Amino acid sequence: MAFFDSLGKIAKTAADKTGDLVETGRLSAKISSQNSNIEKVKSKIGDYVWSQFEAGIQFDEQINALCAEIKGYTSIIDETKAEIAAIKEKDEKAESIEYRPEPSNMDEKSFVFCSECGKQNNLGDKFCQGCGNKLQDS
Repeated sequence: MAFFDSLGKIAKTAADKTGDLVETGRLSAKISSQNSNIEKVKSKIGDYVWSQFEAGIQFDEQINALCAEIKGYTSIIDETKAEIAAIKEKDEKAESIEYRPEPSNMDEKSFVFCSECGKQNNLGDKFCQGCGNKLQDS
């Protein structure tokens, strides 16, 4: 009978520990939720301070320095966006220039031009070297 009493105590202890684990898990989730709420409010404070700084309000030296640091990062972002725009503009200009050599300046019998992209290909080529389009038999 002592065996069953001991087994009963072990089961009760295990059940109590399981209940404790569930409760501490629930409480930990509550703490995590509150920490998340704190971070959201901190973000709102930061947004408010930033908008006030942008409006010309001056704060203490540390906040002004942090806001100036943000301004430096935004300047770098703006410069980088301008670089991207210049590259895209250059690419668009290059794509808009269509190269079509004048047939009178070369031996027409040696070359064939792709009807899709206009690339010059050797006579006898089956596919365009530029775009892969099937070339028309000449």
